[in-house]
Amino acid sequence: MGLSVRRVASLGEGLIELRGRPFESIHQGCGGDSLNTAIYLARLGKDQFEVSYVSVVGGDALSEGMLECWIAEGIRTELVLRDSSRLPGLYWIQTDDQGERSFHYWRENSAWRHFLQHPDFNRVALALNSIELLYLTGVSLATLPAKDRERLLELLLGLSASSVTIAYDTNYRVSLWKSVNAARASTQRLVPSAQLIFATFDDERQLWGDSEPATTIQRLHAAGAQTIILKLGADGCVYSDDSRTSFIPACPVPHVIDTTAAGDAFNAGFLSGWLAHRSPESCCRAGNALAAAVIQQPGALIAPEATPSMAKLFEASPSEPAK
Repeated sequence: MGLSVRRVASLGEGLIELRGRPFESIHQGCGGDSLNTAIYLARLGKDQFEVSYVSVVGGDALSEGMLECWIAEGIRTELVLRDSSRLPGLYWIQTDDQGERSFHYWRENSAWRHFLQHPDFNRVALALNSIELLYLTGVSLATLPAKDRERLLELLLGLSASSVTIAYDTNYRVSLWKSVNAARASTQRLVPSAQLIFATFDDERQLWGDSEPATTIQRLHAAGAQTIILKLGADGCVYSDDSRTSFIPACPVPHVIDTTAAGDAFNAGFLSGWLAHRSPESCCRAGNALAAAVIQQPGALIAPEATPSMAKLFEASPSEPAK
């Protein structure tokens, strides 16, 4: 059974997003995997549950602008610290004709990398004990210094032991890790304490050499994962727990514009159903539907009016039994 979750937090780095051709018209926004999921979840949940972001930004105008955007999206920012000595990270998206994207990052000395060293971090850590579900990703871990990552992992294990639900997307990005072994070790530490594991098969194949999705599912369960949602890109996803394994096909998409944040949107769609006690299969269908909507628009965060409502995502099975 899923938990009756009302207070949700997403932990990670919010970045300035630039999109466009060099030296031509540039669109400015914000993004980051944990932030994308938080914003889509806030749009879907609205009055049904509250979503906090857990992060740190600078004291500059760009940071102020990001905070204003997050608040306008319904994100609670009490757990976003300010670091007046540093700037937020920044990334540039370029997409090809098939909607596949490439990124260029400027984040090596961003405020986020010093998050756990902030003098007010302990206040944030203590506040997380009152959160019912905490979401984070492999990127959230990879972008921290090793000692800080270890401290965060210890905090997460303690929160899980004290009944905070941990939802973790492994989201492996090779360029962010010092080594394959460091990435593997962090995942192995956290997986047994995370009640929900999101993973993407292409990432797992790259990190672990898995030959097929079934191999990933078996490996994660053997590592202690309770509930696994394995994303298969255009093929859909697989849901697996102690009682069943189900394949849920993706929604057909006539024309892919930009695949940025597809997985982040999927996670938000899934979690919106999980928080509302929908069946796992229904949660997966909602994730697929939201991802399909997002990849037909440019950028990580599509316009609020283009984001399907929860009612729209779940209209195909309005009366199904709860988990």
